[in-house]
Amino acid sequence: MIKSLSQKKYRKIHQLFLAEGVKVVEELLSSSLSIHSLYATPQWLNQNIGKARKIRIANINEINDLTLKSISSLENPNQVLAIAEIPKLKDIIPSGFDLAVESIRDPGNLGTIIRIADWYGLPQLLCSEDCVDAYNPKVIQASMGSIFRVSVHYLDLNAFIKTNIEIHSYAASLNGKSLNEVQIEFPSLLVIGNESKGISPDIEQSVSECIAIARYGHAESLNAAVATGILTDYFKRVKNI
Repeated sequence: MIKSLSQKKYRKIHQLFLAEGVKVVEELLSSSLSIHSLYATPQWLNQNIGKARKIRIANINEINDLTLKSISSLENPNQVLAIAEIPKLKDIIPSGFDLAVESIRDPGNLGTIIRIADWYGLPQLLCSEDCVDAYNPKVIQASMGSIFRVSVHYLDLNAFIKTNIEIHSYAASLNGKSLNEVQIEFPSLLVIGNESKGISPDIEQSVSECIAIARYGHAESLNAAVATGILTDYFKRVKNI
């Protein structure tokens, strides 16, 4: 069962996901998520058993390094693996400034974007239905525990934009207007597109404005997560001025 949770199909069936490694499990233990079970080496248990028992984890298992490697989804597992329940999400409530991603397929990118959302205090991330699963083990690792604080919603992004006409929506696009030429209005939604194809034509037609980060050099494009960080910082600064 543990091994099966590396696959989206079985995460959906069991409504469970894997959290691995000292840092990620530490963040999990500090979160409000329910922990199903925990598997750890004596080294980790000696230092953390008190905390694990305090939050009433019923199923705590001591295992050796060889067993940990056999159940881990990581190439180099580190001391501890936990299985937690996928949280049930509440309705989306616009926060004044929200972040959305369309067709993000790389787990590392999505995990990093979740981490960026957490850094800037965004309570939720909106994902188009074809984005990589937020509870993919590689996404969990890349988020460094931020996934436990940011609610990730999967939805028909284009329909959301069209329905919520009171929200000013901005899509990042190489063909958009420079940020210097755009007056950002709130409440707002920032949309980041696919790693290679960018924003889809449907989203491009639905948003209030397409925007671009000013380019001073010769790079063809920016990584999706890097662009997210730059634009999120800009929106947060404008909102708080």
